[in-house]
Amino acid sequence: AFPSNRSDPLLTEWMKPDYNPIITGSQRDPTTAWQEDSGEWRFTNFDSKVYGTMNWKDFYLIGEQPNFIVAECPSFFPLPKTRIKRTSSLDTDKTGNAPSHVYKVSWKGADWWQVGTYTGAQPKVLGKWEQTPGYDFDMHLFDNGQRMYASKDFYDPVKDRRILWGWGIIKNLE
Repeated sequence: AFPSNRSDPLLTEWMKPDYNPIITGSQRDPTTAWQEDSGEWRFTNFDSKVYGTMNWKDFYLIGEQPNFIVAECPSFFPLPKTRIKRTSSLDTDKTGNAPSHVYKVSWKGADWWQVGTYTGAQPKVLGKWEQTPGYDFDMHLFDNGQRMYASKDFYDPVKDRRILWGWGIIKNLE
């Protein structure tokens, strides 16, 4: 977007060029986009609505994901297909089930996470985000001390890792 009146010291009016993929009428705090098998890119935001695009120019509302809560700074991303074997609540259970994705939000003054199974869908149709058999579908605190908030994440393909960063409360060290 560009200022409509560059001489306005408060820059109160803006114009959006046609080539700019800003979505009007959507809420704040978009997730990093994920790609469906069909090639469609999707993201959600604060109000749990899911949007899609095939070309990064034309966007459309797909619908509201019923198992996403309305909360700030959501993230939705796949768990690694291979994990270091350890005793963990995320290890594959005896039936062969394992969660496929993580949904993370900032809510009630803290950051929370939930694991479950995501099944993608054809373009313009909501995928399913649901409980993985044998696992709870509860929201869990990221930090029991509630010292982190409004975190966001990104995937680092060079080191094959996900980086999470957020606002933190640090005690005065003096």
